[in-house]
Amino acid sequence: MLRRDRKSGRAAEPRRVPPGRSEPAPQDSRVGRRPGRHSSPDYRQYSVWLRKRTRLAVDLALSEFAFQEGKKKQFSTLAEELFSDWLARHGGIRGTADET
Repeated sequence: MLRRDRKSGRAAEPRRVPPGRSEPAPQDSRVGRRPGRHSSPDYRQYSVWLRKRTRLAVDLALSEFAFQEGKKKQFSTLAEELFSDWLARHGGIRGTADET
């Protein structure tokens, strides 16, 4: 892409590399978080209605769990476990990915 001078808007001179120096290595274009649930086709985001007190109690319990067990558990991981357990108790649904 053609660089422009900030003040005049005209095309800027190309950067010159002093003799004996090489061009700086190009930076990795991947910046930010590593891929996770958001970019995985196996997951889909849903919203649910929860009472504020329930959500706060769960957040506190998850924090306590992380402190005591040394493992952080996300709210969505807990919800996945609870839904999976519920499906297992109620016979599941035909065609689910967890079916064996």
